[in-house]
Amino acid sequence: MDKFTYFWCLIIVSMTFFLIGMYRNFAVKIGYILWVNNSRKNDNSIGWRRKLSRMFPIAGRKTFVNEAVFQRRIMNRSGFLWMRHSLIFFGFIIIFALDLFLTFAGHYAHHYFHYNFFMEGAGKAFLKIGMELSGAVLFIGLTLGIFHRLIYARREKTYIDLKLLIMLWLVTATGFASEAVRLADQPNDSLIAFSFLSGPAAQWLREAIAWDWALLENWIWSIHATFAAVFFAYIPYSKFVHMIAAPLGRSITQDGRYAQQKRQRISEGLL
Repeated sequence: MDKFTYFWCLIIVSMTFFLIGMYRNFAVKIGYILWVNNSRKNDNSIGWRRKLSRMFPIAGRKTFVNEAVFQRRIMNRSGFLWMRHSLIFFGFIIIFALDLFLTFAGHYAHHYFHYNFFMEGAGKAFLKIGMELSGAVLFIGLTLGIFHRLIYARREKTYIDLKLLIMLWLVTATGFASEAVRLADQPNDSLIAFSFLSGPAAQWLREAIAWDWALLENWIWSIHATFAAVFFAYIPYSKFVHMIAAPLGRSITQDGRYAQQKRQRISEGLL
């Protein structure tokens, strides 16, 4: 099986588990919150726009900025935790966005439209620098997160999913390893100077070890792709789903009706 076929088999399986998880652990729960918010009878005091916003909530600008960008709740808890979380969050978002951009504006545009700007020259150099820099930021944040989670295991286990951190760490580490081994196999790559981490690593590998670098690159790339697919499929079943749920969840519960009715239901169940 070639790399292309293996990659798309992984994508299909991973997307299947991802969508099932998003339905069970995100859509159903958000739907229940919306049902509670809209379950009051004879509520004609609000206009149609307000009713529509209840049915199809969108995180407000302030909520999105506070929750997704500045992450103020974590900032209020601890400066170190905020720094660690920000490194992971922004590193992951940027490298994921650049990877998607390379796939569509690079590989697919090259294959179908013969547009090569992002496959060679300045465009490819820009993407290489951006991906290595964001990957390094992500790797540092994940390493800090793993050590902190291991040291404060009892206190942090309710906040941090250690399996997820290790899985994403492996995705990032094997990604760097795959690129380093590829450059070890292709030392005359015209853009090797822009790989400021993988380039030196590739040079060290060539000097330290005699290996069939092309064969090793295929194996490491396959391992990297497998880890990435497993990580993606696991997101809805882990605490990482809060990256999607937090802004939306806060936007539909911030008026207090859901919390008030939940307390009322608990009280009624106790009496």
